Amino acid sequence: MIWILVVSQLLFGFSSNANIVKKHCQLIEEYKEFQTTMDTYLASSDDVCQGESVNYTDCASILKEYPNAKDGVYKIQPSDEQGSFKAYCDMTQDGGGWLVIQRRVDGQVDFYRTWFEYMDGFGDLTGEFWLGNEKIHRVTKQTTYELRVDLTFTDGKTGFAHYNNFRLGDMSTFYTLAVSGFTGNSGDNLKWHNSTRFNAKNLDLDRLTNGKCAVTSHGAWWSDDCYSSNLNGLYNETTGRGIYWRSVLVCTHTSMKIRAQNMIWILVVSQLLFGFSSNANIVKKHCQLIEEYKEFQTTMDTYLASSDDVCDDESDNYTDCASILKEYPNAEDGVYRIQPSDEQGSFKAYCDMTQHGGGWLVIQRRVDGQVDFYRTWFEYMDDFGDLTGEFWLGNEKIHRVTKQTTYELRVDLTFTDGKTGFAYYNNFRLGNMSTFHTLAVSGFTGNSGDSLAYQNSRRFTANNLDLDKNETDNCAVMYHGAWWYNDCHHSNLNGLYNDTTYRGMKWGSKVAIHASMKIRPQNSFKED
Repeated sequence: MIWILVVSQLLFGFSSNANIVKKHCQLIEEYKEFQTTMDTYLASSDDVCQGESVNYTDCASILKEYPNAKDGVYKIQPSDEQGSFKAYCDMTQDGGGWLVIQRRVDGQVDFYRTWFEYMDGFGDLTGEFWLGNEKIHRVTKQTTYELRVDLTFTDGKTGFAHYNNFRLGDMSTFYTLAVSGFTGNSGDNLKWHNSTRFNAKNLDLDRLTNGKCAVTSHGAWWSDDCYSSNLNGLYNETTGRGIYWRSVLVCTHTSMKIRAQNMIWILVVSQLLFGFSSNANIVKKHCQLIEEYKEFQTTMDTYLASSDDVCDDESDNYTDCASILKEYPNAEDGVYRIQPSDEQGSFKAYCDMTQHGGGWLVIQRRVDGQVDFYRTWFEYMDDFGDLTGEFWLGNEKIHRVTKQTTYELRVDLTFTDGKTGFAYYNNFRLGNMSTFHTLAVSGFTGNSGDSLAYQNSRRFTANNLDLDKNETDNCAVMYHGAWWYNDCHHSNLNGLYNDTTYRGMKWGSKVAIHASMKIRPQNSFKED
């Protein structure tokens, strides 16, 4: 049975089918809520925009430039040039300049999360949140940082712990904690956790032999065997599963915050949140945000104009492109929303609904060299590019899809001589992040040779994380790519575009100019 499906209406128009309408309207309502917030923001802006904005590597760098700062949310751009993010800055307490990495106040946010969620960050920056281990690493690798932990206990008393040195390792160390130099009035309850890796309920990295610390303590923390502190534990719980700082000190309020060591600046960029002065740098930062929103608003206005009044209630979830195809025949190729069965959130993906039986979820595409594929391990874990052009879907998303059942992989290739070819694998899966997205692939057929067999069982290597078997060099750097390198490659489809050397998009001995990799559940459809 060849199910050739479509929810193209999600992109190009809307039929009366109830499920399609529901999915469309869910997106519309989310956007309208966002638009209301932005309209209020724009109304206070006036005509004051100028050129480029200044980048700030942490809250202290903002404080240096702008005295009189108030607490609030600011945009932070670490010096590694891997993108900016928003963070809450405490500009008033203990000298100010603190970047808040954790806050617990009322139990409104669930902190019993996965390792990946703690890596990324979650919650509300103006309420309860965890900033994200990757962001904390990116900030603390810049220079020496200090940490302050503020606590309110169940008896109403308050306390604090200060550490003169604080740093998180990168993802390859599982965000190992480095902390020392304690002073304070609440005891040194991080010393036990120094040099340990970050544990969560789905990734057990502690030394407990008969259980998981994160599960036992209903939290996520730097665990040894198990906790002397557990500030991400269960809120309003007085047992060992609660938010505790030592076993006798259970907390109702906590905050963890960092700043560059020995920097006590009292600063302000409060205008960024509460009004805009004539200061040129403040105006520039404000206007950058305005212009980005206006571009987005133009796209959304076009989308809304084609919607009509057809909205109902809830939408259905589809675990891959094949599950969409099963339900809706006559599908066209396009971008759809995918919700894997692990309930860890949805994402958009490009579905090939017409080629080779349809139902393919495209995980990689190279067509014209417009997107730079020489990226970091974290970028390959997350995703990059344009789903309608060149892109990498993201190793974590590929793992989440392929762990659901047995998947097959098809690689389509166009070579520099104009000839085309393909490679098909009956079994394809990526391991989780703790395996560094190890490749499992087998069952080859095709007309272009099996150029993934050498990569089987290998971890994913990128320019900033060398996990290949080459003892002297990083294969990703040598061959300008990122791949499941052995020592080094029989294929290199994320290599340099339009390069005929081994740094190029190699498949065996041939160089490709077009490539796509796509997956679907095994034996879902018969090929044309």
